[in-house]
Amino acid sequence: MSKVGGSPNKLWFIRRDGLVKGPFPTAQVSRYVLLGRLRGADELSPDQVSWRPLSELSELIPRATTSGADEEALARLKGREDERSGLDRRAGAGPVPAGIAERRARRDRRTPEAPEVVARRARRMHLLRASLGRLESYRLRWVGTGVVLLVILGLGLWHAPPPVQDVPRCDAPPAPGVNWDNCRLEDLTVRLADLSGARVRNAKLRQANLLGAKLIGADLAYTDLVKANLSYADLSDASLKGTNLLGADLAYANLRNADLSFADLSTAVLGGAELSGAQLDNAVWIDGRICQRGSIGRCVLASPGEAQ
Repeated sequence: MSKVGGSPNKLWFIRRDGLVKGPFPTAQVSRYVLLGRLRGADELSPDQVSWRPLSELSELIPRATTSGADEEALARLKGREDERSGLDRRAGAGPVPAGIAERRARRDRRTPEAPEVVARRARRMHLLRASLGRLESYRLRWVGTGVVLLVILGLGLWHAPPPVQDVPRCDAPPAPGVNWDNCRLEDLTVRLADLSGARVRNAKLRQANLLGAKLIGADLAYTDLVKANLSYADLSDASLKGTNLLGADLAYANLRNADLSFADLSTAVLGGAELSGAQLDNAVWIDGRICQRGSIGRCVLASPGEAQ
């Protein structure tokens, strides 16, 4: 992708129609601009205090998208950066017809893409499938040869267990190590459950009841836990980076050594909570102010308007 200015490690929050998402690194924001997923009127902020429209942040806009740029080169660049496969994820089968491929259910629909863009994506997926088919054929040949050799050598029956598919399962029961990444589990009730080491990134758990739950070392980064009940929960060593904890009940929760950087704790209840060693860099504190970088174990509040 075309090089842009600014620090590549800088993080940005994105606000559209009052909805805030993020933080995202500079490179990812510029990639979204290139692919048309951000509009000039979308607002961005490094600290959720001062906001500016994307149209004023030239360092985030790839040069290839500016007026007078080579349209053919831009199309090739978009094709290389577009990670979508052309498959209908809702049905799980086949390429999406060109007229339907770019429809979205929410207000932030992308504009329809040119037929050649959709066709190029379909060709790329076809080549990928063909390559995977050849690899599968080679794998079957080697397995067959191995079985024959084992029989000849008198080593008996050999059975290789299928590889474990480490993919999210939103219908999985609560258990240590459960994978609920990206799941919608609003109003979930799992009081006192053992979810140690669970993966719950980018999930929706608004108003979930996790009272007394064991979430030691769990990954809850960027998850929506608005008004969730986490009182008396054990979140020691857990990742809560960028997590939305607006109005959540964290009374007497164990947050020792947890990562709460960029988390939103506005109006959260923290009475009796254990915060020893907790990382609070750039977190939004219960009074709406931003914690300074280097806030460990307690929120060192930044002065109004101070850059983070």
